[in-house]
Amino acid sequence: MKSTYVSVTLCCASSDGTFYRFGGLGIRRLSSLALPVFLASATSTVVLQDKILGGYQPLSDSLAKLLKSCWVASYGPAPTGETASKQSTWDKPGILAESTAVDKTRTSPFKRACLLAARVPHSGD
Repeated sequence: MKSTYVSVTLCCASSDGTFYRFGGLGIRRLSSLALPVFLASATSTVVLQDKILGGYQPLSDSLAKLLKSCWVASYGPAPTGETASKQSTWDKPGILAESTAVDKTRTSPFKRACLLAARVPHSGD
């Protein structure tokens, strides 16, 4: 399977070339961004859609419901309220899960130190 990356890194990438950092995008596979982006967008536009359509929506958004159920199955209860329209809210559980997976692959002191150094705020400045 071909992966497309938002950016590249020369040091401290995981075995598939992906790097994770809390805050900002870091370097991520586009596939890991797609679900949180879609769900935040779908959630944040529901009120606008209702206003435009006058509350009449002939079809339910079955794709949004399906993808939301996939997210819930992977990460637990879905965000609600104002935070549900923010991508970062949908994104954080996936970042934490992927970061934990990357951490488990860093067993040598050198690789672990490199990964931790790359996570320091402003390390990519």
